[in-house]
Amino acid sequence: MTQFVDQGQLNRLNAQVVFATINSNGQPLAITHPYLGTEGIRLALDSNATDLLPTMTGMVSSPAPYQSCTLTIAIVKSAKALANQLMQIMQKGSTIIGTVTVYPDVTPDVLQPFTLMNMALETVREMNFAGTEPVIVFTMRGYMLVNQGYFGDP
Repeated sequence: MTQFVDQGQLNRLNAQVVFATINSNGQPLAITHPYLGTEGIRLALDSNATDLLPTMTGMVSSPAPYQSCTLTIAIVKSAKALANQLMQIMQKGSTIIGTVTVYPDVTPDVLQPFTLMNMALETVREMNFAGTEPVIVFTMRGYMLVNQGYFGDP
């Protein structure tokens, strides 16, 4: 017999990125829903949390203390000069961003925010200035701590 399981809800207004070291009006810069295109925020964990190393008769696990990650943010280029602020940081400031917190599109009791460390602005996707694409897509890379129960708190 099939059992009904409440699937919950997604709330695209919850998703946001907060930069610990970039300030806007005296507060950490937060990129929230009014500034996001339909691609929104994407987080990819690029490396293994644990490597399995072959032996003659099995595998040895080797937990990693971190996973590299890629953060992609589609920012509406016409909204309050936020895209321009990030472009200015890339061109005239430093591409080293530091700690970034990514809040997903569900509540924290479902999925906790992700703290990403040593983030750097890596690239900006090809930009369309023909009046047909509302966003500039920024890509950042860094890492996320994993296996802290194995290694202990940093």
